[in-house]
Amino acid sequence: MKLHRLFLILLTIAARLSHADAKPNHSAANHSGPDRTQSALAMHAFNLQRQPVPLTSLRPRAVKDQGNVSVVQDDGTLIIPQNRFDLSGRSVTFTPEGAGYQVQTGATAFDAGQGGGVPLPLDDDDSVSIALPFALKFYGSSYTTVFVNTDGNLTFGVPDREDSDRDLHHILQGPPRIAPAFDDFLPSSTGRVTLEKLTDRVIIDWLSISEYGFRARSTFQVVLQSTGVIQFNYQTMNITSAVVALSAGKGSALQLMDFSSQTTAAFVSGTVGEVFSASEQLDLAAISAAFYQTHQDAYDELIVFSDFDIDLEDAFAYEIPVRNEIQGIMPRYGTFDFSSDFGSARRLAGMVNAGFINQYPDNPREIFLGTNNTLEILGQEFGHRWLAYVDTAPSSMLGRDGAHWSFFMDTEGSVMEGNQIQDLGNGFFRTVGATFKYSQLDQYLMGLRSPAEVPPWFVVANPRLISAPPGFDCLPIDAACPPTIGVELSGTRRDLTINDVIAIAGTRIPNFESAQKDFSVAFVLVTKSGQEASPKSIAHLDAIREDWRNFFVTAVDGRGTMMTNLLYPAVTALNLSIATSGSAFVETAGTPALQVGYGALQSAVGVAVVRSFSAAELVSEAAVSATAAATHWVMYAEKGDRVATGVAIANPNATPANLSFTLSDGSRMSVQIPAKGQRAAFVNEFFSGLRAFLGTLTIDSDVGVAVVALRGSYNASGDFIITTIPVTSTAPASGGSSIFPMIADGGGYNTELILVNAGTAMSVGTIRLSSGSPIPFSIAAGDVWKFQTSGSPPDVVAGSATLTVDTGPLPAAVAVIRFSTSAGLVSETGFPAQRPISTGLTFGSSYVNLRTGFAFLNPSAAAVQVRLTARNGNGEIVGTPANVTLPPAARMSAFLDEILSGIPSGFDGTILMEASSPVYAIALRGTTVRSGGFIMAAVPIFDSSQTTPDISYFPQIVTGGAFTTEFLVGNALTGSAQLAFRDAAGDALAVAFQ
Repeated sequence: MKLHRLFLILLTIAARLSHADAKPNHSAANHSGPDRTQSALAMHAFNLQRQPVPLTSLRPRAVKDQGNVSVVQDDGTLIIPQNRFDLSGRSVTFTPEGAGYQVQTGATAFDAGQGGGVPLPLDDDDSVSIALPFALKFYGSSYTTVFVNTDGNLTFGVPDREDSDRDLHHILQGPPRIAPAFDDFLPSSTGRVTLEKLTDRVIIDWLSISEYGFRARSTFQVVLQSTGVIQFNYQTMNITSAVVALSAGKGSALQLMDFSSQTTAAFVSGTVGEVFSASEQLDLAAISAAFYQTHQDAYDELIVFSDFDIDLEDAFAYEIPVRNEIQGIMPRYGTFDFSSDFGSARRLAGMVNAGFINQYPDNPREIFLGTNNTLEILGQEFGHRWLAYVDTAPSSMLGRDGAHWSFFMDTEGSVMEGNQIQDLGNGFFRTVGATFKYSQLDQYLMGLRSPAEVPPWFVVANPRLISAPPGFDCLPIDAACPPTIGVELSGTRRDLTINDVIAIAGTRIPNFESAQKDFSVAFVLVTKSGQEASPKSIAHLDAIREDWRNFFVTAVDGRGTMMTNLLYPAVTALNLSIATSGSAFVETAGTPALQVGYGALQSAVGVAVVRSFSAAELVSEAAVSATAAATHWVMYAEKGDRVATGVAIANPNATPANLSFTLSDGSRMSVQIPAKGQRAAFVNEFFSGLRAFLGTLTIDSDVGVAVVALRGSYNASGDFIITTIPVTSTAPASGGSSIFPMIADGGGYNTELILVNAGTAMSVGTIRLSSGSPIPFSIAAGDVWKFQTSGSPPDVVAGSATLTVDTGPLPAAVAVIRFSTSAGLVSETGFPAQRPISTGLTFGSSYVNLRTGFAFLNPSAAAVQVRLTARNGNGEIVGTPANVTLPPAARMSAFLDEILSGIPSGFDGTILMEASSPVYAIALRGTTVRSGGFIMAAVPIFDSSQTTPDISYFPQIVTGGAFTTEFLVGNALTGSAQLAFRDAAGDALAVAFQ
């Protein structure tokens, strides 16, 4: 028995091996490609035919999402039941007719011949050629020789000595075959295969033979008659699984039937057979169809686990290919498309049957199967979408099943097998790594790397084993051996290049520039009828799902992304039911196609958090509150080498909006935005030729428009990051003060303060930092003033800054807090100077890697009591409301879970702030990303004394590519809220959500 198989990573099945040791499996049989899919679809059709009641009477499928795991409960059609061998004492007769056969089953007619049966010299997984005494017509061809194979079958043209799976897709991709019982049989002194040739027929008997690993014996025969009639005769049969079939060979059509019920003759052409199994199996085609009844067609693969033990044909996990439209990666198969058979409209490329969830360790990164952990197993199965089917001339790259890399190829430790091989010099080599990434060749075939980016690699030709670690049993060593660390070899180094591959497989089309880089998979858990998925299984699978995303991005060297969240049908309007004091957090799907537009929020307050990613890692967030429309806007604007201000304007009106743009240097230009339309661009795109600028931008419109400003820059890694720049639509107050309750300096942090004079007169005043002397400023009308802290202290110092105007208008002010390392900028967030409030509402979260923090400043000479109350999405109080005492003129800052006890991990909801007298307050959400970086975003606090608007706008939403937008919605006026979306032209925009 093989310990590893096609599209599979095999585990020795204890029950099968209870009376014998496992056979090492070292062949390179090819069971890959669409023939596996063809057999899965045939089993699906056969399963439907065997339903005991009409499908219309079955209860509806129960498909229920648990977070980002889709739970699909069997309705009687999703699980293929046992089909125990039921032909003992029966005969199946195939009578040739035209291009096919008439098939009929009756009482056994075991042919004793003339008693001259001669034992054939067959060993385990063996074959012998015999000459026929007549020319046998088989599917229109004439044969005078046939191979008798140990494992219950005959083949024409080539022997079958393979020790791979004796299953349906092995038959479909192989030579013409006669299979009375295709199974893994073991000849012995008492169990043998015999041959008797007569003038009118040939009788081949399997007498008292046992399945490998079992003691029970079976006796059956095949009789080949000179007339072309073929008969399968069975006496006592004791087998657990087998395929009974007649096959015209690779490429022939397939029809499954229940032989035992075929008591009247029926005509068949192509391959005809029946699959017998003592175990249940998953019907992947039915499962995918059930899944797509409630989910959109937005996934490249479905990864299916079961919440119960299931038969995977002796496999640990396997993939079936559903669609391939790519040239240059599968030269044996070309392009194909079965997606419609699985309920997909061409998006689905494959399905992974991962088997029983309990066979995987709780820790997805625990190595437990050879050199593989759970994520590496999934890496191989997902990788079969493209890999590994290419070779060079002469053949040297392929190993197991012709669908994995050769043991002797240096694959950098690819999950598609082979090994990371160290060249020790003088013809000696050592395997030093295995199954932890996708190689550079893999990445080329996946479309993630250009040919020029694939360096040469090598194979060890004429290998000879020198030494191996304890337990290595792949002997004699060959290309199909499983990856193993610590094997030493001698041989000849043969260098290969990507041009050697392209010469055989052809150029990859689409090429690297056009190939898909962002992938989406769904994780599905199947349960039995009436069985609810266990919370432990859901949590276990969700942990695998979360870690798979990170593993994939690392394994492809950050050249691709992996979405594992469930997606829902795209909508032009999202209706949200929100409980009293409740909230809703929804995030766009981030699909490959970039979408830009704006959103209208009715009957609620809300925040849009625009999130940008590099590969799968979050690099920045910018939170913007929904705003009302106005006709006059002023904002800070900047254009530098690595920074620029971007402006988005939404026109919600039924008529075009005519806008005038004025920079503080006197530059002017005009823009028209269509009815219901939107425009978004950087300031230097509005003002073509603008190379450098620092000042203000004023926008005037003949109708009310909504405006947002975002500052775009680059971090030290070259990733594009964004932060909010406040804008104002109201005339500035004359005199007065505002406060930044939070600034930071030192320990990698510094703070930039930006003051914009939106008035018509000079503004004169001071900025006082909590740890320093007043800093004077004088700002001309329409001008900008900036100040930046040094960032020099070795440890971070938190404080506040107070802006006081002596004469003139109160500037609109923003603080930008930056976090940098020795390599450069990591992240930044901007927030406006605050006015005092007594009651405020904001949105908060508490996760291991995402926490909301608060900063409060008491401006008065008396102590102030601040009470915080957290409510979940249902409006229920969670944790214990906290009362914080702020001494006179004091400030404090802390994370939500440090202030409120009992806040559960995974909390999303609203935070109500109630102060005994007005205070200054801000909220910051901080995210620790996978690489250890810290991302900040200021979240607005809404003054609860203000009336919730009937309608407000998010002037910029972006999703897809490297962006998503998360909407935080609460304080609904009527118990419901609506988000409606439009694109730049004013047309309804369909947005997909997680």
